[in-house]
Amino acid sequence: MLHSDDLETWTHKGFVFPEGEAPEWTAHGRPVGDYWAPEMARCGDEYWLVYTADHPLGP
Repeated sequence: MLHSDDLETWTHKGFVFPEGEAPEWTAHGRPVGDYWAPEMARCGDEYWLVYTADHPLGP
């Protein structure tokens, strides 16, 4: 996750899914752990994250 107050200077704030903690249904590993179009929204006292993710091939 990146944060900016001016949309020019960005600070790394961490990862949504730290290594080894991605959802089980997504593809895993550096070359295949692909996520697109993330959107984060504050809902009351929580933050919700919506994203598209690559799914592993096979049964």
